[in-house]
Amino acid sequence: MKGHGVEPLVEAYTSFVVKAIISKNSHLEVESLKSLGDVYLENGRAGSDNTALTKATGLYQAALDRCEDSDGRETLKHRIKYAEKVKKMERKKREKSGYLHRITAEKGNAGLINISEKEGDIDSTYQEQLQEGCRALQTGDLDTAEKHFAAALKRVHGKESDKGQYCKEGEPLLNLSDVYLKRGTQSKDGDDFTKAAALCNAALVRSKREGNIEQKIQLITQSFVKHVFGITQTADTEDIEKHKTMLKEDRHQVEKEIKKIEQEVDPYSLDEDDSHIREMERKRAEAIKALFETIIHQRRKFIVGLIDECMGVMGPPPCKYAMIGLGSQATGLLTPYSDLEFAILIEKETDNNIKYFRNLTHYLHLKVINLGETILPSLAIKSLNDFNSENPLDNWYYDSVTPRGFSFDGAMPHACKTPLGRGKTCELIRTPSNMTKLLQDNVTFHLKKGYHLASVLGNVYLITGEQKLIDEYMALWTRLLQEDNNKIPLLLANTILKENSPTFERQVLSASLLNVKKEIYRFSSIAVSCWALLHEIQPTTIWETIKKMQKNGVINKENAHHLMVMVSISAELRLRTYMHNHGQLENMSALSSMPTETD
Repeated sequence: MKGHGVEPLVEAYTSFVVKAIISKNSHLEVESLKSLGDVYLENGRAGSDNTALTKATGLYQAALDRCEDSDGRETLKHRIKYAEKVKKMERKKREKSGYLHRITAEKGNAGLINISEKEGDIDSTYQEQLQEGCRALQTGDLDTAEKHFAAALKRVHGKESDKGQYCKEGEPLLNLSDVYLKRGTQSKDGDDFTKAAALCNAALVRSKREGNIEQKIQLITQSFVKHVFGITQTADTEDIEKHKTMLKEDRHQVEKEIKKIEQEVDPYSLDEDDSHIREMERKRAEAIKALFETIIHQRRKFIVGLIDECMGVMGPPPCKYAMIGLGSQATGLLTPYSDLEFAILIEKETDNNIKYFRNLTHYLHLKVINLGETILPSLAIKSLNDFNSENPLDNWYYDSVTPRGFSFDGAMPHACKTPLGRGKTCELIRTPSNMTKLLQDNVTFHLKKGYHLASVLGNVYLITGEQKLIDEYMALWTRLLQEDNNKIPLLLANTILKENSPTFERQVLSASLLNVKKEIYRFSSIAVSCWALLHEIQPTTIWETIKKMQKNGVINKENAHHLMVMVSISAELRLRTYMHNHGQLENMSALSSMPTETD
């Protein structure tokens, strides 16, 4: 409301914080604190007000302390860094000018922040933005249309947590999907079609118009095949449901295996001084290892089935290739909800070969998105989440509605472990020698930027294709690691340990919820892999790495046993948490459950 400063907005968001605490709505509390931080950040930037910037940092930190979502946490960390950067810039300005600027909160803010907490005003602006967007879309002005639809979405995003608001998000999301579908038909770029599909699936979760939206999702796939491959095809409408059913059955099988292990091998039923406890611990660790091997087999079979479907439409590959799994697939710690991180080794790099596997990746991505478990920020749609912008307010869309499960590794700057990488300059579709050269030329640069290609691509797993290409690649990689007195393994280990130093600090026990990935799982997986690297052992699966460490005399038999038990416990806890939460939700309680009827 022009002329009223920021006070009405501060009061409104504060009331949302109170409402969230009373209703125990953690998502609303985080979003309200973040929005309140945004108000103070804008206020501080406009008025060179250091106090407001300090408040913004404090509010972002409060939101970060309560945030359970890893992508949401990355967004908040980015905001904190940006607020600190603005503070430093303002301090330098004051030092340069020699005096302190005093600007009140009211001055300079009029006209910068347009707000209204009246539902009618929100609806009016929302409808106006939708109408303007539709006009622009009809005239073919896609950039203007996207701008208006994103503005409409922003008007209703995060204001309330009830179902009605989620339904309101559905229409602008569908309209944005239309924008990207039209872009795709013009550009013939698979990236536009994947964004269109993700927006459509996000709308499906939030809307009551399931039938129409499901037809539109099928239309996007048909349009992709037509404009990218030049093939007119009627997509099988049952494919998506078939894929979802297969995924559900695999997860159900894992749940049954967990219950079976708990019944048959339970070291926790024995006393600490029982003579049989060590053997029971070993059996439990072996059972957990076998379960994770089953999960990896399930995932491999599922992905190969999707790839076969893609190639059935595209035609056979033009050269020999190997699709290599990265991350938890290679460490042996995959869950049924883990992201898909992978790269593609090819026999020969030609424009035709690279184009084929680039299009294959987009087609596979479409099929994975249509499972309905890909959150929107992972697509890096600039009008919603511009991760490369210096202004954190350009990264504003938070997706807590879409289930977070099996999806491609996100397009955020710290992620991008897919064949498409960070764009055509850093694609992970290469020959073994060029993949190795990419890492050799950029290892220091990527580590400094937090893009740990070298640490991830050093440990790979064959999903499908030619094992010979992997053997060639690993031989080249091993030779590279041994150069300069094993400089690269030491650099990798030290960088990872430095970035994760809080993980290795002693944790104070408390009755609060634990982040199972950050506070339990990450410690064991990082400890083992870095320990191996420091002793010139290339990590493979975490289980095999421990065996190598024992064989090479790095650890004795007793400590190898302790490491196997630690790794199996942390992996099981993460797996159980994801299975219980039906997605990548990491909050876990270590407290015993209490009956609700207890006084």
